[in-house]
Amino acid sequence: MKRNKIRYLVECEGGSFNVTYKDKKNEIKQIQKIKKRWKYFFRANRENYLYLSAQANSKNAEIKIKIKNNREILKTVTKKGDYCVATASAELLFV
Repeated sequence: MKRNKIRYLVECEGGSFNVTYKDKKNEIKQIQKIKKRWKYFFRANRENYLYLSAQANSKNAEIKIKIKNNREILKTVTKKGDYCVATASAELLFV
């Protein structure tokens, strides 16, 4: 069975941000005070549930997150405002 290459992408204008995500082992991970951009790649299995959330650490910020499967965009969320939060999740369907 072909495994899917998952990409989590986050960009933030207006300061640093924090990220919470599910990794390749389906464990929740958190990273704080990231500047500008962040990305994470892994090969997904049937058991993987995709989750990505990012929160800006400043006022008047814009944060954009994407979850991609191979080259296909599964989810895109953009939020603007003070300490804004963008969250997305997805399940992989295997035939």
